[in-house]
Amino acid sequence: MDPFHILLVDDDRSFRSYAKRALDAEGYHCDIANGVDLAHELMEVQDFDLLVVDINLAGDSGLDLVTRLPDGYAHVPVIIVTGDPTVATAVEALHLGVVDYVTKPALGLVDDVERALAKRQKVAALRARLARTVRALAQELEVCSAGVPASADLLLVAEDVSRSFPPEALGLLSLREKEILGHLVQGLRAKEIALRLFISVHTVRNHIRSILNKCGVHSQIELLGKLQAMKAGQ
Repeated sequence: MDPFHILLVDDDRSFRSYAKRALDAEGYHCDIANGVDLAHELMEVQDFDLLVVDINLAGDSGLDLVTRLPDGYAHVPVIIVTGDPTVATAVEALHLGVVDYVTKPALGLVDDVERALAKRQKVAALRARLARTVRALAQELEVCSAGVPASADLLLVAEDVSRSFPPEALGLLSLREKEILGHLVQGLRAKEIALRLFISVHTVRNHIRSILNKCGVHSQIELLGKLQAMKAGQ
């Protein structure tokens, strides 16, 4: 297995030297950038598994870098490091979705990196499992529809759901709820779903309420809107 590739963004030469030596010694491949511009250049030509970013960079903020990550970096974990911790930057980092906020000298950086990468692998495995589950559902629905091909929306729902919702969300759905979700993505109404599945409209609506609750949304419009937003952004 290839070593994990880490990008360290910090304008402090001594910290860069310490962190790179520590990470290289553990078998990681660590590239360094002394500012946001160079970090962007490196991310355009290299795929990184983890970013370690200082907040106070010359002429810019590491948090600004986090808000302007290139395409393809939405699920790459970010560890923020700082020699000047404040409640304000900690809260902002949390809202941006960073996985850790570490105070320098960050003597436990290697352990922090290990935990972040382990979490990323776990999430990736969950997303892959959900994608397989929903793709299997699409195939089952095609068979149940007497040979009528499943729509393109249904065939893409696995990718949309894995990016739009927490990876655990669909894992909580029952087989029937997953089946109903597939029909919702196809644009069917509750009455039409009930006719196809030979169940009552009341039962369908109960399942839909359960799906919304488990996916953390409040309406079908919000549920399907998230999926459509993801497709529009691809």
